[in-house]
Amino acid sequence: MIVLGVPNYVSIIHLVVKIKLIVIVTLYMFQGFSAAVSSATEHVVNIGSKVMYLSGKRSNKAKLILNHEIAISPRLTHCFTEDINSGIDHPEGMGYKFPYILNSVNIKNAGRIAAEYCEGFIVAGNTRERLPWSGISGRARIEIFPGKTMQLDVCAMLYLNPIEFNRINQTFYDSNKLSTLASQWGIPQLISPSELGMQSPPSLNKSIKATRYNVEVNYKSTDMLRIPVLVNSRMDDVGIFMSLRT
Repeated sequence: MIVLGVPNYVSIIHLVVKIKLIVIVTLYMFQGFSAAVSSATEHVVNIGSKVMYLSGKRSNKAKLILNHEIAISPRLTHCFTEDINSGIDHPEGMGYKFPYILNSVNIKNAGRIAAEYCEGFIVAGNTRERLPWSGISGRARIEIFPGKTMQLDVCAMLYLNPIEFNRINQTFYDSNKLSTLASQWGIPQLISPSELGMQSPPSLNKSIKATRYNVEVNYKSTDMLRIPVLVNSRMDDVGIFMSLRT
């Protein structure tokens, strides 16, 4: 019995050649050499096509993978901190909105059926905290359909950019004044959102360190997707501060 898993094309070619020789010898006894070769070639082509078809088929189940085309995505967000003396009015009340850059991993279903009960976690040692899916408020478990990609929000870094801070708060702070304000309010540098998403004030999220973590995604399967990541202390020019590690 031949078990076809990950395609091994060298073994497949050897198998096809052996089959061709056996067919040629058998048919030669009854049809003559040229007829045997012609008939054997037709049989081998049919066998080869079937083998290639089976080896190239996707598994008939859900299969979550990291979408390596765009593995990590950055996104600008804001966390509100109340200060009735600020003189700045927001829909949430009087206070400041501090900008953060959120980094998410892109999870793709490479299988043939929907992946059910998908839930993500950030893991450090014995600590395992649930993560939210982007744009899906209040739902820790979701369904990912075949070929679709969903974003799992992992961590966010404080973005002390005066231009963005002044835009969202209608203020005129420079870098020094903004840094002082953030220090006065104890605004955390690195946070991981709760399973309900980014919370305000920032202290309601999980404060994390720049170190190694595992991102894990469970779903209705015997498999579990584990993504080793490194959270860095600085972001690049596009806002990515989380990297993949091997």
